Amino acid sequence: MGFPAELYRATLSIQAFPVALRLFEKSHAGLYSDYNQYLRWFTDGVSRYYNMSDMNVKLRSVTLADDLENKHLLMEAAAGMDISKGTAYRQVGIDYMSEQQKVLEEQREVMRLQEEAMAEDQQEEEVSDGR
Repeated sequence: MGFPAELYRATLSIQAFPVALRLFEKSHAGLYSDYNQYLRWFTDGVSRYYNMSDMNVKLRSVTLADDLENKHLLMEAAAGMDISKGTAYRQVGIDYMSEQQKVLEEQREVMRLQEEAMAEDQQEEEVSDGR
């Protein structure tokens, strides 16, 4: 089928992963162009059938090894305050500000629970002192 055996057998070792992934990307670049050609043919047929305007559809090129390195660099830059955390986390698919809102809500809930527990302890002490 044109796929390397390491891909479907999952025999790629962690140490060789970045180099092997780059080799895979370079040696199977034809898959990317073939799929893009198929997509163009398919969308042309669909747009003609439904009398729609032409669609420009194509796959993004695969650069997994480079993406991993770039994401790591973005996280380091965000930790060093060189770029915003929103920019870094966006590349991973996380909305930083909404996550910060969730963190604040969790902290408020934890504080509320702690205050309830302290109030209960204080009531128990008052009850035991009153006896």
